[in-house]
Amino acid sequence: MEPPNLDPNSHTYQRLQHATPEHLYLTSRRCFIGPIPEGWLKSHRKSWYGQHLSSTYSSKAATFSANENVSNQRRITGLKEHGRQKPSFKRPVDVDEIEDEGEDDDLEEDATREVPRINVDNAEEEHPRTTDDTKRGRRKSRSGPSKGSSLGRSTAKPKERGMLSPAVSTVAEEDSSLSIEGLDGANQGNRLSLAESHQSRNGGALSSTGSEFTGAHASTSSLIRRDAKSQEEESQERAYNLPIPPAGTTHDGSADHPVAPISSSTRKKSIHFNVPEDSTRGNLLSKARMAQIELRRPMSKLKRRGTLDGQIIKMERMLVRLDATVEKKLPNDFDENSSQGVITSTLEKWREYMVVCRKTTNNDEAEFVLQIYKTRVIPAVENASTKKRASREILIGKKHSNVNLFSPLDKTVVVWTPEKRGTHILLLRPRTNANGVEWYAFIRNILGWQHSDEIQVNVPHVGVSLRIEDPFSEKDFEPESETDAQTAAQAAIEREQVVARDIINRSLAMLQSSPNFTELIDAWTMNQRVGLAWKRYDRLEWIHGQNEKKMYGSMAMIKSHELELRAKEHYPTTVESQKEKELTEPAPVEGFLIRLTSQKGAHQRMGKLFFKRLYFHTHDQFLFFSRPARADPPPPPILPTTASAEVPSAHQIADKTPIIYAVNPYPVNDGEISWLTEGHNGTPEARRRHDDYAFEEMQRKFKNLSDADGFINLCNVVKVRKVHRGATPADDNVDEGSDVDFDMDVSDTMEDDGTTDEFDDQRSFELVLKNGLVIRLQAFDKQTKKEWKKRLRHLIRYWKNRCAADIELLKSVRRQNLEELQIDEETEAIVGQFARKWEVVKSYASPELYNMCGISCCRTIHMSGPLYRKPRLHKLFTALHCVLVPGKLLLYSTTLRSHSGKTIPHIHHEKIDVIDLKEVYLYSGLLTENDLLYQNRSFDSNNPGHNALPRMWLDDQWTSRDEDVMTCFVIWRPLNKGWFRSPGVGHEASGDVENQGTKARLKRVSQLGATGRSIVFKARSRAERDHWVLAIGTEIERLAGGEDVRITTDGSTSES
Repeated sequence: MEPPNLDPNSHTYQRLQHATPEHLYLTSRRCFIGPIPEGWLKSHRKSWYGQHLSSTYSSKAATFSANENVSNQRRITGLKEHGRQKPSFKRPVDVDEIEDEGEDDDLEEDATREVPRINVDNAEEEHPRTTDDTKRGRRKSRSGPSKGSSLGRSTAKPKERGMLSPAVSTVAEEDSSLSIEGLDGANQGNRLSLAESHQSRNGGALSSTGSEFTGAHASTSSLIRRDAKSQEEESQERAYNLPIPPAGTTHDGSADHPVAPISSSTRKKSIHFNVPEDSTRGNLLSKARMAQIELRRPMSKLKRRGTLDGQIIKMERMLVRLDATVEKKLPNDFDENSSQGVITSTLEKWREYMVVCRKTTNNDEAEFVLQIYKTRVIPAVENASTKKRASREILIGKKHSNVNLFSPLDKTVVVWTPEKRGTHILLLRPRTNANGVEWYAFIRNILGWQHSDEIQVNVPHVGVSLRIEDPFSEKDFEPESETDAQTAAQAAIEREQVVARDIINRSLAMLQSSPNFTELIDAWTMNQRVGLAWKRYDRLEWIHGQNEKKMYGSMAMIKSHELELRAKEHYPTTVESQKEKELTEPAPVEGFLIRLTSQKGAHQRMGKLFFKRLYFHTHDQFLFFSRPARADPPPPPILPTTASAEVPSAHQIADKTPIIYAVNPYPVNDGEISWLTEGHNGTPEARRRHDDYAFEEMQRKFKNLSDADGFINLCNVVKVRKVHRGATPADDNVDEGSDVDFDMDVSDTMEDDGTTDEFDDQRSFELVLKNGLVIRLQAFDKQTKKEWKKRLRHLIRYWKNRCAADIELLKSVRRQNLEELQIDEETEAIVGQFARKWEVVKSYASPELYNMCGISCCRTIHMSGPLYRKPRLHKLFTALHCVLVPGKLLLYSTTLRSHSGKTIPHIHHEKIDVIDLKEVYLYSGLLTENDLLYQNRSFDSNNPGHNALPRMWLDDQWTSRDEDVMTCFVIWRPLNKGWFRSPGVGHEASGDVENQGTKARLKRVSQLGATGRSIVFKARSRAERDHWVLAIGTEIERLAGGEDVRITTDGSTSES
């Protein structure tokens, strides 16, 4: 489905290739409950204002037409009454089940007069309102508010501004809770209902909701400095490379402290090194591309061409391990399963090398050689004059070597060659799964393998199989010149990039020709996205990104996987409650709060109450919190400006910023994104600004989550209630009042902000946990407290049911496979690891479990759950809760213990480590046996030969009988660093780069040939391990880029 009126290279266009507009709306909307403290603005206003100005400021002046009875007053907009708006999704009917009985903290009504409406007659009138806001009044006298005032902040002295507002007015009689338009209701009309109003010193300052987001940062711009690339490469990069830049990062690549930067060359070309494509190096790159294309042709035709001798054909940095066995002959399908019957010894542990494949010179026994280098300076052509040779060479030929995919999960490649005293086994682990499959197909081509003339595509939804003939159709001709060869190679690359789409179209056409499947095709075309996926037992691997562009290499997986045509499913946004009522996922919430509780649940110290100002933000079922210094609140609908074009003061920003407003980059109207509808009068520049805003909002959420200090699991919250005095012993020594200033700026430290002997019951609420502890939080005023309580209750109710449904789905998939294959759970533990493709052809794989949300970054969290980690070889496993976000793996503690090891009840999980996935490698399965060192050696007398005893986790009743090696994966990262002189863009290419001027620059890179550190992770079962390996592999591929390598033409291999 082609989104109308949108640039194909834009961020939104790429997201719509995998998700519907309704799904984007439900997963990108948020609600901010403020206000933003003035103290925080004083320290961060310049960076925060400048970062978000371009995405919220519009040069068009907004005009308003109002009724005559509208006075010249400042207003609080966007607080709509529930009875005056139509919900965009079904409201949970049991929304008030969690409410406490007898709770009477609703807002009072101080005014009953009808609230006038205003029409917005500016250039944005055609836009539905995407953001509703509640403007606050500041510096109002505490002695008595002016007529019609509400939510006023006291101004007697700075410390009193954070105290309870004296009055709240004009709230709907039928429902006193607030509703943010665009989050709790449909985007309809262009009218703003004024729920409340009060006097303003500035007089008549009305704010529209800013339905158009301007910006100078194009969504297709580069995130880091790099060479120019084609529009097609930019399009693919924006589709899958969704970065997490810090505040201050711009699209032109300028960033002081980049957080998990996305490499510029993720969408790599056929050759796997990154050099300037000019002069001689451009020719080398073209020749390497042509060589790889020619290798797909019959070998007899390749032998007639003698221009490849000694030249680089393929090259990449990867992890290498060398094993040896005394056996002379290994099975032709030698992999991790058959390796269990082969006794091997490790000659070289996992090390990082540069692996180069060349055409051999003057060698009649093998035509190609695989070279292992410890240096990043590689000769373009190897001949007799080359000064330095590779550390190890492996001849690639039918008589000398064999190749196979060692692990079908992480795509490790194995090459084994006969030796005098046995066989050497070389394990190659490229950084990404896509590159692993490509290397496997590449070496198989060298050994004479040719792809099949037809492929089988299964359609499990209707239970049919389709045969697609000649999916890689191309003309076979002998180029007469080098120019013709380059043209043919480029045409072959372009054809390969559209093979996946061609297979989908041909499959749909075949189904469409049958009247039995017409309704299915129509439903897929209208409401869903269709894609290809590889299936193995209960696992699905979607074809996207590199695999989609390089289907020739991906087809090598057909030996162990089945190719299927499926509708792309996403993580559900609805769930049935215990009363069989459908609940729709509520909007996440974020804002500043004051925590009056320590991690251990204590409320006082030395007779006084201690407090900590924090920024809270929800993601899925987690309530994360960050220090204010590291928080990045969303920009208001329109940022205030000054006549002098300078950054407004902290007071000016705080005074004109709404208290509560929606964040909604993808407002939906009749199933379409409102700013992309046919009748919308927006210009291409306006749509680009909307796209920029959506991209920057995604970056902001990633940054907040990466900088979070801990989280509270909302599934462990029993009740959200008002303050109950006497619930803790600390209440006996604490008075009622407000001694904590909401607006005070605090330092960037984990220590408490201070102590007090009083807190305000009217502004505070409590979260009661399952372990009996109580989390006490204080909001800005009574109105914002009520909004926090309402939205947290909705989130808790939904995510409790959603998490229960997720674990039930995991159980049901296993239960269905046990029935289909007629096996028990004990046998399933073996089948899941060792079964062949034909043995599990009747198995079931759930697209809801292996959904597209993580791949397309619909949500901030890609995956989360419990894992056990062993940080070093001789350490023990410790339980952790891991959260996978784009570019990083965040590790949080699960238990708090005393010095004696006794478990201490606690209220939240603190972050203990962060693993940057930029330079890591991942391998899993039986390859982890050497890293485990101490395995489970329990003996089950009822099942001799099985070391693992049955296990059950009581929190969700999940069971497992898998062996340790079946549940483990390893993240390997280099430890030693070295200096590398990268080539400059403006260099001539005739010789070594280091002699070509001053434009080359030094950079720190990992040292090749050195050992690294292996971090072992253990999942609860083989099924959960598969989820983690694929999810982490997707994030590693998102960060993969060009190699730091220097190609020399004079044979010099000096490292620097």
